[in-house]
Amino acid sequence: LKRKPTHARLSARDSGPPAFPRARRARAFCGAMSAEAGPLSRLSTAGVAAAAAATVIAVHTYRRWRSQPRNVAYHPKVWPIGHIPRLVKALDKCRQHDVITADFEELQTETYWLDIPLQPPIIITRDPQNVEHILKSNFDNYPKGNLFGPRMHDLLGDGIFNADGALWHSQRKTSSKMF
Repeated sequence: LKRKPTHARLSARDSGPPAFPRARRARAFCGAMSAEAGPLSRLSTAGVAAAAAATVIAVHTYRRWRSQPRNVAYHPKVWPIGHIPRLVKALDKCRQHDVITADFEELQTETYWLDIPLQPPIIITRDPQNVEHILKSNFDNYPKGNLFGPRMHDLLGDGIFNADGALWHSQRKTSSKMF
């Protein structure tokens, strides 16, 4: 069996019927697809951006809802800005302590929380049992973390007020001997 040169095979294949009928149908289908736009080609950049933004907002809202403290009192929130109006009221004329005290009395509780957008929930307590739990008996569950530590390092260094874990424990033992 002698083979024809490549250019001869191509010209013979193009001129006559294809050797594979499925190939002809596939070429016809692909040609129809390119002539008629597919469903994905109708999407605009603005539509894709809007869908992506809606997805991000939905995921963020769900995560905020799941991270809300349970069984803790709070004031009604203004959606989507949370408790920012209360914060502005507290910062007006430097009356934070008066507003916090009024909140405790209004909610008739010793612990409540604030929701500030793009921040973790802020839990405010004046209950002595909660304070002891946070600062003494279960300190390892309340790390200062990356939000507080690096920002306050220039002021506090590696002192007891800026330390976590084993470093805090050793500094606490050292300072407890002073008192």
